[in-house]
Amino acid sequence: MNKIFMLFYFVAAVGILSAEVKNNISHVTVYPTMAMVQREAEVALKKGENQLEIAHLTPLLVDESVFVKLIDTEGAQLEEVNVERWFLEKPEEGVVKSLEDQITEVEKQDKQMENEIKALLSQEKFLTSIQAEMGEKASQQVALGRISPTQWSTTFNFIGDNLNKVYASISELEFKRGELKSQKEALQKRLLQVKTAKPKEEKSINLTVKADSKSTARIVVAYLVSGVRWWASYDIRALPQDGQVEVVYSGHVRQKTGEDWSEVALALSTAQPARGARAPELRPWDLRIWEPRPVQYRKTEAAPMAMKVAEAGVADEEMAVAAPPPSVAEVKGVSVVFNISGARDVPSSEEDTKVLIMRRQFGAEMSYLTVPKLSPFAYLRGKFSNESEYPLLAGQAMIYVDGDFVGRTHFENLAPAEEVDLSLGIDDGIKVKRELVKKFERDKGFLTKKTEMAYIYKITMENFKPKEVTLQVKDQLPRPLHASITVEDIEFSHQPNEWDQSKNELNWQMPLKPQEKLEIIMNFTVTYPRDAHVSGLE
Repeated sequence: MNKIFMLFYFVAAVGILSAEVKNNISHVTVYPTMAMVQREAEVALKKGENQLEIAHLTPLLVDESVFVKLIDTEGAQLEEVNVERWFLEKPEEGVVKSLEDQITEVEKQDKQMENEIKALLSQEKFLTSIQAEMGEKASQQVALGRISPTQWSTTFNFIGDNLNKVYASISELEFKRGELKSQKEALQKRLLQVKTAKPKEEKSINLTVKADSKSTARIVVAYLVSGVRWWASYDIRALPQDGQVEVVYSGHVRQKTGEDWSEVALALSTAQPARGARAPELRPWDLRIWEPRPVQYRKTEAAPMAMKVAEAGVADEEMAVAAPPPSVAEVKGVSVVFNISGARDVPSSEEDTKVLIMRRQFGAEMSYLTVPKLSPFAYLRGKFSNESEYPLLAGQAMIYVDGDFVGRTHFENLAPAEEVDLSLGIDDGIKVKRELVKKFERDKGFLTKKTEMAYIYKITMENFKPKEVTLQVKDQLPRPLHASITVEDIEFSHQPNEWDQSKNELNWQMPLKPQEKLEIIMNFTVTYPRDAHVSGLE
């Protein structure tokens, strides 16, 4: 018996055993990497000192974060709060014995089936020996007229039928033995896990409450736990015909604290309690001229340096383990808390629980973009402003257009009133094609030392949608990076709305009516030294 249990029995013997308080989890606030759990209980207090215990708590409880408050009581005060850590016995003898009994039973069944197979093999050997012996004598007996062919046939069929039954029984028993082998291996694996498992650990919160008289009090206990996180995800449904984007904003909660949260009031917070409430402090930014030290002095200089490193390490460790007070999550203006409607169940498991934060439609400016040199598709884009009063956190977004799933994207943080231009996937209602119509070398005569290559490109756009759209078309001209290379004789059938000549990027805003087809023709000539090899030319 370990020291903790010895202490437990000693306390019980002297009569100062704490009374275990029945309680329930009433509210949980989940932060990105932790959670604040609130428990409530009603207790009957006797006059004088009361020792109370909130028991069977998760070992992931952060001791320094415990906060206790007495409500609806007069003449009672909280005097002491302690967190204790308990190691339970390992493993439970009942579980081990049950698994061992199951393994023994499986072995008995397997042995019984093995014996049955041996008996069947003996029958098979006997029947095959008779079959062989009768086969040799059959023709002689029939020739002498001692037995008719019909009788022999009946006898052989009888032996054959019995052999088939024996073989079928052996096959069935071998199959069952295979199942028993798998069952035994699973039980042995489970038994090994139980025997080698670490002792189960849990914590308890012990309270000392002093009351002036017999009364009833309500106790609220709050504490931080690790092993919990939440993240955002989105379903974004574009409605181009209505000029709207519906955003379904959800939160995913995953907790592995070892205890289920049943019917709790759930809130999701953007605060970061694990990072502490204190802002970082600057250290002096020192500049020194490095001077190599002789070897004989390195040993004496190592001590101060080691001391500095140790001091820095202690400071960092103190910042890392310092538990923030519970009130950090309540600071307004620094974090946002999403109160989830209704009571929620969040089991402790590897699976996440999805809850709805917001469903809202935003007016959106719909547009279409195509880069035909790289992709023959038109991409729908929706520009809208976050008109809600809280931020939309970064997360994965599933994109739907008119009810059809078109893909997924990563949604970045979006503050209130901030705008986002979101790619909403490919729209098959607009067709785009870019092609090299003609490429030829211009004849400049034998005397010139230059080569001129002329290019003609055509971009074709067709709108099969029932309404007019504006298509943004992006393309480019070659950009010479050498003085001996020039791009000349540039002509467009439609002048671009924007032309970034530093990059030679072109941008058209092309209105397309329903069923309309438009073309952009682009001509240019590239001139370069005749003997040069120019990379990048098509």
